[in-house]
Amino acid sequence: MLPSPESGWPCARIWRVWNPAGYGYSFTGTYERMKEGQEGLVEAAIIAIVLVILSLAAILESFRQPLIILVTLPLALVGMLWALFAAGKSLEIFVLMGGVMLIGIVVNNAILIMDGFNELVKKGIERHQAMTDAACQRFRPIAMITLAAVLGMLPLAFGQGIGAELRNACGIASAGGILVSGVLTLILMPVLYNLFTRDS
Repeated sequence: MLPSPESGWPCARIWRVWNPAGYGYSFTGTYERMKEGQEGLVEAAIIAIVLVILSLAAILESFRQPLIILVTLPLALVGMLWALFAAGKSLEIFVLMGGVMLIGIVVNNAILIMDGFNELVKKGIERHQAMTDAACQRFRPIAMITLAAVLGMLPLAFGQGIGAELRNACGIASAGGILVSGVLTLILMPVLYNLFTRDS
């Protein structure tokens, strides 16, 4: 940002030329299209989250359990940013598209845990113990799903060829989001459930 004419800087005359009274400026072209694309992805992400909540609420017949499941979404964001930082990549439009895609993927691990929890509760096991047991019992399928998803992203992350550099960041971010979310979901879901339902 340039200093104002009142600051006494030598470039005050340039400031008056660039910003005459009654005029302003705005960025157009590529920047404008990029901003529109980002706004569209934000809208898509909000719609995806709402649809996931409504679908899970209808399937699980509960509004509390879908909210616990949505804890995995910030975990995916942490994994995406960590992977981008480790690989030296920047946050691009393709990475944002991958983030929207992950909304429907990373919740699968939490759904498996919650489904196991409901089965154990029906058998008469105490609810807090059921959540811990469900996370332990679902470790193997979650590990297999996470490993398969990460391996499936590796060709996108390390692909070579024409235009591959535009897609590499998306693959790296998606693999990192799936991996971190899969690992932390097993730990945080029982902890958060016990924390927020301590008196129930």
